[in-house]
Amino acid sequence: MFTVRAASREEAAEVADLFARAFEDDPYWHALMPRESRRQRFIHRSVTKDLERGGINSLDVAVHQASGHLVGALRWEAPQPHPDDQDPALRREPGVWDALKALFDCGAGHELAVKRYRPQEPHWALLEVAADPELRGLGIESALLTHRLDRIDRAPAPVIAETTTHAGVRLHKQFGFRTVGKVADLPGTDCSVMLRPQVPTLT
Repeated sequence: MFTVRAASREEAAEVADLFARAFEDDPYWHALMPRESRRQRFIHRSVTKDLERGGINSLDVAVHQASGHLVGALRWEAPQPHPDDQDPALRREPGVWDALKALFDCGAGHELAVKRYRPQEPHWALLEVAADPELRGLGIESALLTHRLDRIDRAPAPVIAETTTHAGVRLHKQFGFRTVGKVADLPGTDCSVMLRPQVPTLT
């Protein structure tokens, strides 16, 4: 029904539209933009800026085989040293998502709170996973997670994820994640920090 692959730059606008629709009712984005009439446009603009800054290179997409339409996406971050140990010269350029958090005076507190739960060793991060709201329940998000975790497990490393919904917690638990902490840095939000330990290497 659909295939999962790396995103292309030509799909940036479609990806931004998908995230805007998928996260319109997400508690985190609701807190950042309480006005419902402006929220989709706010998310779309934010995601577009992030993709323009290189985020498109860390993105998997699910594409409907018959129509070719994009039906899901997953943003990820490859292993980096723990923030305390990382050479400042090697840190990634702050993206728009970082800028947004700083703008609302929540970024420093959020990142500091999440950092407490990050592994000391290099690890992957699954940032956001979303499916077309009209196609939820078809296994799109599961397929995206399966695709990325299969690749991670070729050179095993721990994986961290954050989710603000009960459905997101249930989904990640199916893939071996467990909740290691909670972060509530915005009104009405309850972010679960989840960790999937490094899988054993087969010999």
